[in-house]
Amino acid sequence: RALIVFAGMFGIGAVMMKGSGSLEEVSSGMGFPMTFHPLGIVLAQFPVAAAFAVRTMRTTFDQISPRYEEVAMTLGCHRGQAFSRVVLPLAGKGMVAAGTMAWARALGEFGPVLIFAGATKGRTEVLATSVFLEINIGNLPGAAAISLLMIVLAVVTLLLVRFFVGRGGAI
Repeated sequence: RALIVFAGMFGIGAVMMKGSGSLEEVSSGMGFPMTFHPLGIVLAQFPVAAAFAVRTMRTTFDQISPRYEEVAMTLGCHRGQAFSRVVLPLAGKGMVAAGTMAWARALGEFGPVLIFAGATKGRTEVLATSVFLEINIGNLPGAAAISLLMIVLAVVTLLLVRFFVGRGGAI
């Protein structure tokens, strides 16, 4: 529930800031133009995708007992070594799941990308905006093909996560 509220609040805030022109002016002044630029895609997708990744990684690290680190430190590791040699390998599957979930969430982003970066064919086009552009020009078979590609990518991603992160494989 909190992720939906976060995305909604982010979208409303972004529209309000972009509507005044100040966000575009500040970002362009710093060398990071947003509108009709690929950096706008990153800015639009990162907060929403990162929320999913952070939530998954937090759950992953919360499930690892601090006792493992303590034992590693009694065996001669300092805190950084205990983290990199003990905790990170234990959290590997969760980190893969977090990255995959963030990527899958970003794959379907439409509204924020359209607001921040626009929908310019060949410049700020992602799969979700490609469907929109194809429908706008009346190319329904093209839109259906892109939609089918997105569905196939989602199913393949789900199967890979279940195989690697679930009981079927080892990462």
